[in-house]
Amino acid sequence: MFCRFKIFVFIFLITGTFITKGQDIDDIYRIDSYKFACPTSDEYLKQLYKVGIKSLNNDEHVNLAGKIFFQIIEKDKALCDAYYFTGVSLTKQDKHKAALTYYFYADSLSSSPNLKFKEELAEAALRVSSVGLARKEYENIVEKFPNSPIGFYGIGLTATSLGDYERGIECLELAEQKFVQINSLTEKRKSEVLLMKGILYTQLKQYEEAVVSFEGCEDMFGQLLDYLANYAWSTYNLYLQTHDVKWEEKCKATLSKLRKLPTITQEFLDKFTFKSE
Repeated sequence: MFCRFKIFVFIFLITGTFITKGQDIDDIYRIDSYKFACPTSDEYLKQLYKVGIKSLNNDEHVNLAGKIFFQIIEKDKALCDAYYFTGVSLTKQDKHKAALTYYFYADSLSSSPNLKFKEELAEAALRVSSVGLARKEYENIVEKFPNSPIGFYGIGLTATSLGDYERGIECLELAEQKFVQINSLTEKRKSEVLLMKGILYTQLKQYEEAVVSFEGCEDMFGQLLDYLANYAWSTYNLYLQTHDVKWEEKCKATLSKLRKLPTITQEFLDKFTFKSE
């Protein structure tokens, strides 16, 4: 049986923003462009927000920013944006379990569905390996924000772990269409979609489709474990089906790269045998 690798494991290690157009830890936060979901008329709290948001843009002041937002929460526990920005501060400090809690409160306290809060909550859930919770939030995004690509993209992503592979591919194709509609389908995003589709096709044993997807994102992801392991398995199975030396050569070249990675297991490598050996 194929040893399945979880795509989200490396997402945060490599890109930090692979999952959605959600929180990029390198975002520049500006109070004049931020739309408050739970606004306050308190001038003192407004000043605290201003200082806190500015502090988020300086790595040395991220902890201070978190303290400022927590101070706002102590003054008024109904201000959902303060919980959200506390979550941002904690994420920047790699305190992901705590961040998840604050994103949850931000989402719960908002008087109306907030796309930003929901996508950050889903992404935070993935950071602590709570794939089920992440999927629940992505489903909720699809329901509340059907024109956004984020929910469909997240369903495709979590399908690599939850096993509804066909639906994952369908949702990724919908996400791609919606990214085009809002003019945000970058080359990086295209490659991400192709990588996930390649993994999903591999799980469905649709190896030709998998290879096409993988080769479409090779320039960006061709050295990653998930790419190499799934590409090797797809080309190996095409070799078994066709006995075409082309697939044997592609598979062996990929295995050569995999052997250099410290995280690959010998058990996985032992699955590959060739008549010529």
